Amino acid sequence: MKTMKEQDITKMEFLLTLNENIVVQRYFNVKGYNPEAKNSIEFYEFIKDLKDELEYYLKMKTVVYMMDNKEAIVHVVVIHFRGVREHFHC
Repeated sequence: MKTMKEQDITKMEFLLTLNENIVVQRYFNVKGYNPEAKNSIEFYEFIKDLKDELEYYLKMKTVVYMMDNKEAIVHVVVIHFRGVREHFHC
């Protein structure tokens, strides 16, 4: 049995960006890394599902924020469109 130092360890990075800004950046070690795994359908589906879940979560957080702050948002819209206020039902 190999000790921890003798095992095949590959250093990896997880990087999540939004509009070229780093949101999450983590470095980690992977024991027994299989370079062919990155091209697997399982990995593709996992990343796609992760992206879909994150997108849904962020949309829901935006909806909650907008509902919690609707008075302030409507007030800003009315001030911004002061000349056409009659078109908005505030």
